[in-house]
Amino acid sequence: LKKENLEPYSAPDFNIPSYWKENEKLAISFTVEVVPEIRIGKYKNFKISKRDVQVSNEEINRVIEQLKLQSSKLKPVENREIIEGDLVYVERETRDGRKLEPLWIRINGSYDPEIEKELIGMKIGEQKIIETKFPDDYLDREFAGKTIPITWKIKKVWTYEFIGDDELARKYGLESIDELYNKILDNMFATKMSQEKDRLINEIIDKILENSEIDPPLSMVLAITEIILNDVQRDLKNEGKTWDEYLREVV
Repeated sequence: LKKENLEPYSAPDFNIPSYWKENEKLAISFTVEVVPEIRIGKYKNFKISKRDVQVSNEEINRVIEQLKLQSSKLKPVENREIIEGDLVYVERETRDGRKLEPLWIRINGSYDPEIEKELIGMKIGEQKIIETKFPDDYLDREFAGKTIPITWKIKKVWTYEFIGDDELARKYGLESIDELYNKILDNMFATKMSQEKDRLINEIIDKILENSEIDPPLSMVLAITEIILNDVQRDLKNEGKTWDEYLREVV
């Protein structure tokens, strides 16, 4: 290695004869991958535009609403119609009686505004046939991308009892909702500034790589491939998908 001025990347693969005679010269060989040569392209005088970072009132109010939801209590609803803001548990089935997975839906436009509009006004125990559009990436490929009449059954309904503004602020060690608002503003602004910094760095790296040459050794490629493969398999397991189902979706 010193004679040839080589910097190994991986452990050597030795080729040793299986038999040799005592007192005779022994010739062995080995193969080793070396650290790749990297030829850096242009890395100066880039024109990179920094985006203006802003935090809107709507973004802050959504965070406050989410904090209120986390701190609120759920009260069962028995004898009234579903209204906006309720949490609804529904069961679904096709016309031929095939059951689909049940859903928890908060009636606030976040699931499907058209479906939610149909559910408003219904009561526990009622059911309605609704033309239901399934997303293209729906797990069951038989329904993916299709619009099918589905029977929606209302099983349970809850309403939220929200915490007061100043009580919410005190829960986080602050005196008023205005203080909480400003704290959220500062945190969101800092987060967006950090994200913008990361974006700029990644854009610079991408521009450098456009004109750079890197010839990685095979073991490096295989190691990174194995890491990516393990990450995909772990995510599939968490989602309850099999490897074959994943391949049918991407191929």
